[in-house]
Amino acid sequence: MGKEKLLKDDEILEALKVCLDNPCIRASEVAEVLGVNSRYVKDRLLELTEENLVSGKYRGNSWCFTLKQ
Repeated sequence: MGKEKLLKDDEILEALKVCLDNPCIRASEVAEVLGVNSRYVKDRLLELTEENLVSGKYRGNSWCFTLKQ
């Protein structure tokens, strides 16, 4: 296991709950639901971030979005 800290089950489950409370959906997932090009959806979602309707952040190698609360 290398130098990683051994975590208890409840620690991992609590972290999962935190992540589920703060979902971030990739543009490609939204595009799949709509049946359109993911680049188009990403560009439109970025426009919606400028209008303060959604929040976006770059994770790994792709953008992901969530509704503004």
